[in-house]
Order: sequence, then C-alpha cells, then structure tokens
Amino acid sequence: MEKEEEESQPPDSAKVREHMARLGRSGRNRESGDEIAELEARLRRAYVAKELQAQILERQADRLAEDARRQRAAAAARLEQRAILEDDVRRKSACRAKSADYRRELTVQIRLKEEERRATMEEARRDREILAEVDRVREERETLVAMRRRDELSASARRERLIFHGMKRIREDEAREAEELMARKGEAYRREVDERDESGRKVREERLARRERAASEIADRLMSAEARKRETEALTDELIAEDVRCELMLEKELRDVERRRMREELAANLKEQITLAEECKLRFVERDRMFAEDVMRRIMEDERTARLTAAARRRAQLRYREDLARLVESRRRIREEEILRMEQADGEERKREEARLERVEDDRRRLLEAHAPNVGHFVDKGALRDEERRILEKFAN
Repeated sequence: MEKEEEESQPPDSAKVREHMARLGRSGRNRESGDEIAELEARLRRAYVAKELQAQILERQADRLAEDARRQRAAAAARLEQRAILEDDVRRKSACRAKSADYRRELTVQIRLKEEERRATMEEARRDREILAEVDRVREERETLVAMRRRDELSASARRERLIFHGMKRIREDEAREAEELMARKGEAYRREVDERDESGRKVREERLARRERAASEIADRLMSAEARKRETEALTDELIAEDVRCELMLEKELRDVERRRMREELAANLKEQITLAEECKLRFVERDRMFAEDVMRRIMEDERTARLTAAARRRAQLRYREDLARLVESRRRIREEEILRMEQADGEERKREEARLERVEDDRRRLLEAHAPNVGHFVDKGALRDEERRILEKFAN
C-alpha cells in the first residue's frame, strides 16, 4: 500500500529543481545587466514558492491517506482481538513519529529557503552598493577632468593676454624708437641747412622750401604709420575677441559631450587653433615691423619714390585684409567641422544605447517565455512591463 502511494506522488519537486538549476545556469552565463538579474531573482522565488506549495499538497495527501488508514484500522480493531488492537496502536505511534519527522523536514526546508532568499537579497544589495560607488567615482573623475580643462582654458587665455600686451609694448617701443630716429635725422638736417645758409639767399630759400616739403612728407608718413598701427591694433583686438568667443562656444559644446575621447579630440583641435592664432599674430607683428622699416627707408627718397610709397602701402593694406579674411574663414570652417563631428558622435551614442535597451528587452522576454509555463502563477507582477504581464497571462491561461 505504501509502495502504491509513493508511485502516485507527482514528480513536481524534481521538475522544479531541474528548472531552478537551468535558471541558475542561464543566470550565470548572462551578462545583460541589473534588469535581467532582477527578473531571474523573481523567477527563482517563483520556483521556490511552487516547490513549497507542491510539498504542502503532498503532506496534505499523506495526512488524508493516514486518516483513511486510521479509520480502516479502527473498524478492523473493533472486529479483531485485543492483540490486533495493540499492534494497531503501535502502528499509529509509528505514523505519528513519521508525521513529526515530515514536519521537522518541512520546517528545515522552509528555513533553508528563507536563508537562501536573504542571502540573495544581501548579494543584490551589495551589488547595488558597488554600482553606486562606481557611479560616484566616475562622476568625481569627470568633474575633476572638467575642472582641469577649465583651468587649462583659463591659463591659455591668460597666456594670450600676456602675448598681446607684450606685442603691444613692442609696437610702442618701435614707435618711440622711430620717432627718436626721425627727430635725430631732422635735427641733423636742420644743422646742415644752417651750415649752408651762407651760400646765398636763393640757395637758402630753395633748401628751406625743400626742408618744409620733407617735413610735411615726414609728418604725413608718420600719421599714416600711426593710423596703420591703430588699424592693426583694432584688427588684432577684434581677432582676440573672436578667439575668446570661439573658445567660449567650444567650451559650451564640450559640456554637452560626455565621452572622454571627444573631449580629448576637441582639446587637440582647440590647441591647434590657438597655435594658429599665435602664429598669425606673430606674422602680423613681423609685417608691422617690416612695414615701419620700409617707411623709414622711403622717407629719405625723392618725391617720385614717395608717391610710389602710397601705392605700396595700399597694396600692403590689401594683403593684410586678405590674410585676415582667410584666417577668419579658416577658423569658421574648423568650428563647423567640430560641431558636425560632435553631432555624429552624439548620434552614434544614442544608437548604441537603443541597441542595448533592445537586447535587454529581448533577454527578459526570452527568459519569461522559457519559465512562464512552470511558475507563471507565482511570479510577482508588480515590477513587470505591460508586455511581460501579457506573456505571463498567455502562458498561465
């Protein structure tokens, strides 16, 4: 009779343990993230609940069978002799001991399952703490890199201002030296005119007229040189202001990009632009110096050379404007290329994130479809998505 009962017991416990082992293996081989781990934990708890329910039903069936045996034994005891009654009593005692053993075994299993659940929750809590610490360290590192970048930009701006002030002082010194040289040459010229004054009134008046013309030409040329210097300084200030505006725009775009590779590339491009601007400034200073030397050399030439100087100055001004226009166009093109590169990187990052989310959803759907027929009624549906709930309802029905 006991053999028949053992054969009639359902093999749900073995199947549940097999599914749990399979789920554990799939969980160990899976690296899809916290969402998959959370779903696997829910499925494991569902398997535990199903196994406990099967054990409880099995125990209830045992108790019902035992009650039936007791009733048959009682009926037989009333008909049999006292010895049979004593044997029946001993058999009942053995059954009660067996039931007690079953209860103790069930209590131990429940306690083990509870300890396993607590261990799983503790492990999940530790994982969350580790991830939170990793996120905090990463944010601190990104903040440190941003502060370091801001300090570098500030230092670069200070260096540019120092270079600009240095060039301005150099131009001022060159202007003072030119004025002193002109004053000395004018003084020597006046002494030469005074020494030749005795040669005659006519020669003196002619030399006096020539000196007045030369002085007027020198004044005109000095005024043209000073105007050229003011124009150069204004254009240099405008170029520096344009550089500062471009740097601010690049800094704002840098804050919108989160990847370190893009920040490093943008920093390299910015350094190249600053170097280009410094080279252009140095080239403009060298042109100013060469222009001043040319003006001083041409002042001592005759009127025909002086008339040609105005045309040469206009050509130099035209070349200067063309160089400045090319520089502005080059910086605009570099800025547009940087913006396009950042937009492309942002689009690629969005595509990678969408692909990752799609992979996670596929993994969760396959996991539910594999285990929903076994533990669909035992899974906690509070944290599931609508599509996942429909999958559970489909297999449960």
